[in-house]
Amino acid sequence: MVPDVDLYRNLKAALALVVLLVLVGTLGYQVIEHVSPLDALFMTVITLTTVGYSYIKDNPSPAGEVFTMCLLVFGVGIVTWAFGTILQFAISPAARDTLRRRKMRGEIGKMSNHFIVCGYGRMGREVSLELRKKRVPHVVVESRPEQVYELVESDIPHVVGDAADEDVLREAGVERARGLIAVAGTDAENTFIALTARGMRPNILIVARATIPETEKKLLSAGANRVISPYRIGGRRLAAAAIQPTIVEFLDVVMHGDNVELAMDELEVEEGSMIAGRALEKSEVRERSGAVIIAIKDAKGELQTNPAREAVISPRDILIAVGTAAQLHRLEEMCRA
Repeated sequence: MVPDVDLYRNLKAALALVVLLVLVGTLGYQVIEHVSPLDALFMTVITLTTVGYSYIKDNPSPAGEVFTMCLLVFGVGIVTWAFGTILQFAISPAARDTLRRRKMRGEIGKMSNHFIVCGYGRMGREVSLELRKKRVPHVVVESRPEQVYELVESDIPHVVGDAADEDVLREAGVERARGLIAVAGTDAENTFIALTARGMRPNILIVARATIPETEKKLLSAGANRVISPYRIGGRRLAAAAIQPTIVEFLDVVMHGDNVELAMDELEVEEGSMIAGRALEKSEVRERSGAVIIAIKDAKGELQTNPAREAVISPRDILIAVGTAAQLHRLEEMCRA
């Protein structure tokens, strides 16, 4: 929704005229009738509102009576027009849009450990949909009016502007964000976004899309932690669906299923948790939680798939596990200090 510029201009003019009218009336009564500022303000207000109370003084001067008549003739008309302008603004779409944007800024200001999705094209829309399905808080940064309109209609927290602009990223909460996903229209835009975000937050997780394979190195050099090529992944997925359809179906169920119990999650082992420093077979993960650990990623980034029973679980390890929501929740509690 684009704000009505004329409506805002009329509102400002109306408020300014009312304030000016009150000041002129107050000063006029002070000078003409020689009353206190409070009495002068009182006389001005009851005159402009046509309440009709009597004068503060028993015998008003002729000049005071003329001034009151002028204030009534010109002032009441101005006040009536100002009231109508304010009422028109209050019921206008522009006012609702202003209130919505203020509310959204407040929501974004309270967010922490969220994701920033830069771009709301075909890829960004799917990313946002997946995050919403998993109830992961996120903010979308977009500048194209047609996409902004869709974000407004879908009630998705968003910031309007260029994601490579520091002020825009700051408004999206980059200082408090868990990560940033760069899926703008071109690889050049994603490169600038990654470069800007890395300069503002050296430790933020940045995942970027690359449509051209040659761009992947540039994105990594710009600060992206991971670079995803949709065409490469799509090609591999198509081949796997043809060669190993059951495996692909199982992965779809685990990673993207909506109505099944089985799920996959990654959980970090905290210092002081009941399983930290213990071998996998002695950690009683399967017995206590019911979840199955299929891989362990250590603090150095090395991934151990299908870990042996004697593999030691260390603090800051990332456990990749499969199980029901309840089983994964119990495992998460075991990972906490």
